[in-house]
Amino acid sequence: MEQEYDLTDDDPGRRPMFFSYLPRLFRYDNAHIEATGCTIDMWARATIFMTSIFLGPALLELASNQAQQQQGCIDECNEARVYGFKPSSLLTNIAIVAGLIATIILPLFGAIIDHTSHRRSAGAWSAVGLSIIKIIELTLSQTTWFAVACLQVASSILYQLHVS
Repeated sequence: MEQEYDLTDDDPGRRPMFFSYLPRLFRYDNAHIEATGCTIDMWARATIFMTSIFLGPALLELASNQAQQQQGCIDECNEARVYGFKPSSLLTNIAIVAGLIATIILPLFGAIIDHTSHRRSAGAWSAVGLSIIKIIELTLSQTTWFAVACLQVASSILYQLHVS
């Protein structure tokens, strides 16, 4: 059974040990520990969201380059395709695939999280999964852009799982 902490009192003996390691900037002194945890989690989610924003234009550029190389174009090709779709629709395709998979999977995960005691472990594992995916996405290059685009789908699904 998990231990509950009431951090509204001034008794430091009742606070969890890791709380003292958090810099004062990150803590809400007169609130429950969940307030501090939610704030730190929001900062981490914002960082994950920003990486996706910066990754999008890079994926579009790399997909366009590969499509032009396959078509043998020197300048811009309007009808160039890569993996069967236009490079300009890559981000739309990522969003559609992630949305469809999330629509199917998230009700199952929601039921597991709501009706079992695995709420914290699901949040922790989704955060670990997101971190691993973001580390792997650092390998973005002309040869790995499609794999990174597929990881963006998984990242989007894990992000939605983590938020729910």
